[in-house]
Amino acid sequence: MVNIKVKFGTIARRLGISAITTWSEFESQLHTLFNIPQNVPIVTTYTDEEGDTITLSSDIELQEVLSNTFNNNTIKFNLTTSNGNHLNHDIMIDEETFSLINGVSAIQIEESNNDNRHEEEIPGETSKKAAETTNNGTQNQSKDDQVNIDDDSEFIVIIASNPWSHRRRAHCGAQRLSGCNPYYYTFGERSRRGNTQPNCNNSRGCNRFTASHNYGCGRRYRRHQQISSEVVAEKVNVLHTMGFVEDNLEGLVKKYNGNLEHIIEVLLNQRNEQKETNKEKEVRKDNDESEQSMEVMEVEENTPPCVL
Repeated sequence: MVNIKVKFGTIARRLGISAITTWSEFESQLHTLFNIPQNVPIVTTYTDEEGDTITLSSDIELQEVLSNTFNNNTIKFNLTTSNGNHLNHDIMIDEETFSLINGVSAIQIEESNNDNRHEEEIPGETSKKAAETTNNGTQNQSKDDQVNIDDDSEFIVIIASNPWSHRRRAHCGAQRLSGCNPYYYTFGERSRRGNTQPNCNNSRGCNRFTASHNYGCGRRYRRHQQISSEVVAEKVNVLHTMGFVEDNLEGLVKKYNGNLEHIIEVLLNQRNEQKETNKEKEVRKDNDESEQSMEVMEVEENTPPCVL
């Protein structure tokens, strides 16, 4: 093995290589050692005994330098790149890598020292520190919750500043619909205000509150819509072609305003209920017949034979 020292910029490395190392192997080792990209050509030089700078670029030159080393002397090589722009970049990368390596070593040493100090702590002090840590965690959690509340403050302000939140319904007619609170307009659902009768100016619209059974104006208007007899007959024929021959088809068409989907659902439910009712009747009939047969058998068993 031959000891050599390679200097690249401000960084120097010492290593040992075999005396039969080829130039391509040596060049690859230098690229890896100083983190130089493989596509960046490098220039390796050394100073001979006469003070001249010699450049190496072949196996013969490298073998001659390694074979002329005596008394375990260290050969010093200077490494540069063929392009000066790559030099500063390579030095910066290598220094950064070197700093990271040193930083990791320092962290490991500090962690080992901290472990030794923890082992020397008194159990009472350890419990005290654990309690302090818990208290600090609780305080931090409270601060985080407060921050979350503060983040939602804009949303809370928007709800509180809703112009409808503190306004009572004054009109429900078509004249001032835009000024009413939409909370009071159910449009088909049951009113949220219970039995409170609204103050309406439209006599043909909302004054018949009692007749609408606590439903909003939109629901009552929809309920009183009527379809023509021609439409009713057409809907009934469609139901007949689908296999529904119930007697109440015309009434259902009028009741649900010709909504075939809803009517079919009602008819299917009625059929299912009728099937369940018939099944219960059959089961009840079978049970009654079984009970009657059991009673007859008991009477026959308890009746003494007739002696002539």
